[in-house]
Amino acid sequence: MAALLDGVDALPALPPIARELMAMGDLEQADIGEVARLIELDPGLSAKVLAMCRAAHTGLGGRVGTVRHAAVMLGVDCIRRLVLSAQVCEVLREQAATLDDSGRTMGLGDDGFDRDGFWVHSVAVACASERLSRRLPGLAPPERAFVAGLLHGVGRLALELVAPRAMSRLMLLASRAGISGAEAERRVLGIDLHDAGRRLGERWGLPGDVIATMASHDDSAGAPDEHADLVGIVALAKWAARRYHLGWSGDWHDPGDGLAACARVGLSRAAVRAMIPEIVSVCGRRMGDLGFWAAVEGPPEAAMAVLIAEQANRRLAAAQGKKGRPGVTVRQMPAMGEIPAPSSR
Repeated sequence: MAALLDGVDALPALPPIARELMAMGDLEQADIGEVARLIELDPGLSAKVLAMCRAAHTGLGGRVGTVRHAAVMLGVDCIRRLVLSAQVCEVLREQAATLDDSGRTMGLGDDGFDRDGFWVHSVAVACASERLSRRLPGLAPPERAFVAGLLHGVGRLALELVAPRAMSRLMLLASRAGISGAEAERRVLGIDLHDAGRRLGERWGLPGDVIATMASHDDSAGAPDEHADLVGIVALAKWAARRYHLGWSGDWHDPGDGLAACARVGLSRAAVRAMIPEIVSVCGRRMGDLGFWAAVEGPPEAAMAVLIAEQANRRLAAAQGKKGRPGVTVRQMPAMGEIPAPSSR
């Protein structure tokens, strides 16, 4: 356990721009010009921030031409969190690229750690959290919900970056046993994604609500009172992402009926289901905004549809206990509005 946590501590720090933005303190008094100047020092980061700011839900569209304009229109806290999202993703993806993956299982064709699927799931939870916060005004600002949803599970990725072969085998254990990834992690490692997430969040100086979500999203009832609403939103978003096969979470237990998660935020399951087509569509675009699908061909919504079908088939194969069972194949979704029915698990 100590070695694993030391490994988490040894992961790269956030880039200087993110650290400076996090250290600004009271954002109500932050200088918009200084915030914009910091972000614009990195042209690639500026492009990502502007792409996310131009999302349809902001109502700004193509009218935002500069980071300063975006900061004025959306607020400094919103911009800071968008920067944080982009830079955390970049740091962790770059770290993964340095690993020697020989002898390690990965990809949708295996039951090991699926990094690509992990990021699809993370972005899906972020988009679902954002949409839920807009549906439930007063619980949490949408931009905070997006960032908390995006980073909720990075503790699992941190463990995988520290011990890739061990985590690949743990995910295989979870798949075959039909248990949560956290249970498999605790059985073998003595710590789980929540412990690693809290450790990484504190080391990086992430906002307290993000750290609380990383530490408590699988047990939202135990979240600190001041962050309970945000954690509850992310917990419901994660349930929806798992229920409708949006990416790979590393959890193989039955997601359940979601009644408790819905009740915690005062929303019905029918209302959540009705939001799924929009979440899928937005998730496809946000994957591109964050640089995950720079070379995707065709509409991002179509790519998301294929990934959903792949994940549903993967879960079905695991439930049947026969990886690659004949007849279980990837299929194209017939229409974006037709979400695949949950598997028998």
